[in-house]
Amino acid sequence: MLAALLAAAAPAAAPAAVKDGCFVGIDVSSRFERNPSPCTRVPTPGPVSGPVAKGPGNAVSAFAGSTAYVSTGGPADRAIALPAPAVRARGLSDGSVWYSTGGRALGHIRPDGSAELVPTAAASTGDLAEGTGGVWFISGASIHRLGADGVRRFSTGGAFPHGLTAGPDGAIWFTAGGRIGRIDPASGALDFFATGGLDAAGGITSADGALWFTAPVQSQVARMTTSGQVTPYPTNGYRPTWIIAGPDQRTVWYTGKDYVGRMQTRTYTRASGMRFRCALAVIYACPHLMPTWPRGRSIRFSVVGAPEALAVGPNQRIYSSQGGQLASIIPFRGPLLCGTVPSFLGRVDGRLIQGACARPNPTFSVNGNNAAYVRLSCPRASLRLCAGTLTLYYRGQRIGKTSYAILSFDNPTVRATIRGTGLVARRRRIPVQGFVSAQDQAGLRASRWISFYLGPRGDGVASPVRP
Repeated sequence: MLAALLAAAAPAAAPAAVKDGCFVGIDVSSRFERNPSPCTRVPTPGPVSGPVAKGPGNAVSAFAGSTAYVSTGGPADRAIALPAPAVRARGLSDGSVWYSTGGRALGHIRPDGSAELVPTAAASTGDLAEGTGGVWFISGASIHRLGADGVRRFSTGGAFPHGLTAGPDGAIWFTAGGRIGRIDPASGALDFFATGGLDAAGGITSADGALWFTAPVQSQVARMTTSGQVTPYPTNGYRPTWIIAGPDQRTVWYTGKDYVGRMQTRTYTRASGMRFRCALAVIYACPHLMPTWPRGRSIRFSVVGAPEALAVGPNQRIYSSQGGQLASIIPFRGPLLCGTVPSFLGRVDGRLIQGACARPNPTFSVNGNNAAYVRLSCPRASLRLCAGTLTLYYRGQRIGKTSYAILSFDNPTVRATIRGTGLVARRRRIPVQGFVSAQDQAGLRASRWISFYLGPRGDGVASPVRP
């Protein structure tokens, strides 16, 4: 029975890398840099006190004691009763979730949501990984594999592993303080690689053909080739710990003391964008939106609490347990140019509002649903949230109005239904005046007039309604 279970739950070889080009997101130019979109809280029936993992199926699970809350993109309104609490958790490529329990068993959530314990003889005390031959897990100062042949122990030479991952070479890699360890799955041969003085006491992941690990003491994230060459990169926050590969292998994501960070795994140039036909028009029109972002570029994202774990979940969002809450982050802040458009754009009538250039007098498009999307921000000195109304005028006549509520450190677009004489914007560009009134949580009031254009084609950098 165990052999059949593991044969179905774990692949015979390390999972293949995501194909290049499946999802392209490009940040806006540094000329228009703004604070990254904050984490959005995902409602759960109770506090989240444990890890998060992709699965079961196409969902994401947040653990809380002997319960796993499941979200498929909205509120985590489904609960799975667990036979034991989770220490660390990992989603596998077949849609199942495995987790360490601290005892002599691994927890297993099948793709259909049923849960069970699988005996391991050795205590599962730390991180897990999907790799050649089964599910790999940390047990004190050793690493074990649960596979079709049962449970096999692999020596770490007395080192205590922190993070665990399957590398691009099919081997199992782990962090061990001042060294990075490598285990050959077939022979069990153990090798160590120096970290260049970094204290690799956090997590490790495989992305873009290399290993990426955190060095909490030095506040750095480092890239290691399979031959052992280490290149450290500074982060923009304190003590990075757990780290995962992003949804497209172009980024790695890590938790810090009070932030979530994103680092690029490769250099992105204008030539990189030229490989995608859907991006060519934008590149030719606005080359300044395609700057060169170097490998190791780090972006800091706001959080709703102290982050503890990360996972890629539905709609290619990054999910994190933060101070007893579950939150999600949209991976990129700029235009989404190619590949699968995440479903959060459904809030923009299912269409990508393609904004190419940010200009002093941008034009915002009016789509087939007679709606325009206008970029707004809170008044300076506002607290966390501001709310108010936007009223649009053309030739002195009111052509649209909408209410809004936005975070003070973000600049999203808001949707306004256009009516009357304003509908001429569906055929030609027209000048529009907008009156914005706002009030924040402390009662600060502000109002202002803004001028821009509406037209059949927009050239202002647009974003989802609620990024």
